[in-house]
Amino acid sequence: MRFIRYLKLERRYSSHSVKAYQNDLTTFVSFIQENHEGIGLEEIHRHLIRDWIIELYDEGLAARSISRKLSAIKSFFTYCCAEGVLENNPASHLRTPKGQKDVISVLSEREIEKLFALKFPDDFEGDRDRLILEVLYGCGLRRAELIALKTTDVQGNYISVLGKRNKMRQVPLNPTLKNQIENYLTKHGKFLDDSGSGLLFQTKRQKKMNPRVVYEIVVKYISLVSTVTYRGPHILRHSMATHLLSRGADINAIKEILGHSSLAATQVYTHMSVEKLKTVYNHAHPRGN
Repeated sequence: MRFIRYLKLERRYSSHSVKAYQNDLTTFVSFIQENHEGIGLEEIHRHLIRDWIIELYDEGLAARSISRKLSAIKSFFTYCCAEGVLENNPASHLRTPKGQKDVISVLSEREIEKLFALKFPDDFEGDRDRLILEVLYGCGLRRAELIALKTTDVQGNYISVLGKRNKMRQVPLNPTLKNQIENYLTKHGKFLDDSGSGLLFQTKRQKKMNPRVVYEIVVKYISLVSTVTYRGPHILRHSMATHLLSRGADINAIKEILGHSSLAATQVYTHMSVEKLKTVYNHAHPRGN
């Protein structure tokens, strides 16, 4: 890669620094290939990079490590602009995170209620889009996990989810969501089976869902009920975990539901809940202001 040669020969970075940059770029490229297959360099925008940062937090990386990775991406895009490959740097206005609360936002329970009170089109795509939102929030799935779900993964009161590093987990279905999935399969099961893929979520042409399409679906509907800055699929995962914790759920149980490999990744939600408590306290306490 020309950028790596530039770091070695012109910037004269140490071999350790060059390797770190290379690893960070490889991580970013892997995310792009997994979630935005076929996208060109000029199509990468700040919201996509923000998606990547949020996924890094979801994996439990420390803010310092994420800051370093973001710095590497900024340098790469600055180089691309200097070389005339790109006109604008999509990472230029992204802040270096100081902590998880700077990146992760959630919907309130009231906003979730408004989201599922929306009127969806009365056709296959309307039913599918509503269920996508319901499953993302009800089960706390990652976007890639949702796209890979098959009808056979729905097993009674649970769904089987293939997560990162091919780790399988079972996620419970609440009664409402279970009924919604059953109704969806009753209404559209034959259409889904005819594709031969067995996928729970498909396009109207019976093809696998594109990650960008799922992203656009979520953004479209969340934009109708909330003004939060980040409105991608991960906000429903974060919202679900935060709401469970605020209602007294055990953090270890939340860890298992989300498929986190370590408790450190789940503990971000305790920090978020503490921030919420502080806000409520300061607002309600007679001497809070």
